[in-house]
Amino acid sequence: MSPQDLAAAAQRAIGPKEVVTAAGVFGLRDEGGAERTVVAVTERAIHVLSLGELGGDPLSELASFDRVEAEIEVTKSGLRRTLSLKDPRSGHDLGLTGSAAPFSSVAKGDRAVLAALS
Repeated sequence: MSPQDLAAAAQRAIGPKEVVTAAGVFGLRDEGGAERTVVAVTERAIHVLSLGELGGDPLSELASFDRVEAEIEVTKSGLRRTLSLKDPRSGHDLGLTGSAAPFSSVAKGDRAVLAALS
C-alpha cells in the first residue's frame, strides 16, 4: 500500500473531523514488532490504529495522543526507528518501531510520520 493509500485508509478510519497529514506502518515495540499498526498524524493528534490482515485497511484506534502535550522521542538503530509516545497527564506510553530502509515498502510512510513529529 502506498503512503498516499495508507493515509487515505487512515483518514477513513479516523473520520472527517481531522485531516491525516502523514501515515506509516509501525510495529508495537512491546510485542516485538509482531502486531502491525498504522500511525496517523493530524494537526492535533497522533492516532495509533490496529492494522488488519497484510495489506488491509486500519481497523480501529488503539491509542491517541495530543500532539501538543505528548512526549515524543525518536531513536535510531541502523535502519530501524523507534518511536516512543507518552501522555504526561495519564502516564500512558507506547513504543513503536518503524523502518528507514530504502528497500522497505513502508519506509517512505514511516519517514513521513517521523518528519511530521520532528
